[in-house]
Amino acid sequence: MELPKEKILEKTINKMQIHFTKTITIIICTLIMSILAISISVHVHTKKNKHKSQHAKVKYSSTTTYDGIDISHHNGNVDFTRLPKHIKFIYIKATEGATYLDPKYKKYVKDARNNRFKIGSYHFFRMTSSAHTQFANIKKNIKKGEQDLIPMIDVETSDKHSKAELQDSLSVLIKLMEDYYGSKPLIYSSMQIYNTYLAPKFNNHILYIGRYDSKPPQINGSPKHIFWQFSEKGKVKGIKRNCDLVKMPKGFEISTIYK
Repeated sequence: MELPKEKILEKTINKMQIHFTKTITIIICTLIMSILAISISVHVHTKKNKHKSQHAKVKYSSTTTYDGIDISHHNGNVDFTRLPKHIKFIYIKATEGATYLDPKYKKYVKDARNNRFKIGSYHFFRMTSSAHTQFANIKKNIKKGEQDLIPMIDVETSDKHSKAELQDSLSVLIKLMEDYYGSKPLIYSSMQIYNTYLAPKFNNHILYIGRYDSKPPQINGSPKHIFWQFSEKGKVKGIKRNCDLVKMPKGFEISTIYK
C-alpha cells in the first residue's frame, strides 16, 4: 500500500532531524575532547615550567678560584704552613658511622688551628647504624671547643634504604647535633643524591653540594645558600694530592657559619 505524500514528507523530515542531531552531537563531543586535550597540555607545560623555576638560582663569583677546601686522610700529609692564606674555611672529616674516626682528624685540627685557619668538622652519615650511635661517635670526637665553624653532615649513600627511612634517620641525627652544638648542621651531598633523597625537606639548611662541572648545582626547591664543591682535583699549595675546592655563594658572609 502506497503511503500518502504527507506521510512520506514527514518521515523524510524525521530522518533528517535524527541525522542532524547525531551530527551536532558528534561535533560537540569533538569540541569537548579538543578543549580537554588543550587544557591537559597547558597544565603539563605549566607544571614543567613550575618545576624548572623551583630550581635554586644561586650566583657565584666568576673571578674567585675557590674560597675553601675540605680534606680527609685521603689527602695525605698537609703542610698547613704553606696553605694559601686566602682560604676562608677548611672542613675536615672527623667520623663515619658509629665507630670510625679519620686517622688524620686530630692532627689536621691541631695544625690548621695553629696556623689560624677557620675549621669545621664533618661526619660521614651511614644508614648501617642508628642516628643515636652515630651521634655518640660525633660527640666523642668533635669537640665543641675545637670548632670555628658549624659542623656538617656528609650524605652520599642510602645504603640501600628507602628515601623515607634515610630522611627519618637523618632528621634524628640533625636534631641531636643541633641541640648539642647549638646550630643546624650544614648538609653535604652530591647534586644527584641530594635531589633524589633529600630535596626539598632539608632546604632550610646551608647546603654544601658537589657538582664537578662548569655549571653550578641545580637543586629542587628554593634553598637559600648553597656552597658549591666544583672540583675534586684541585691543586693547593701544601697538599700533595688532589683536593676538593669549594666556592661560597656570591655575597655570602662567612660569619654565617661561625659556631
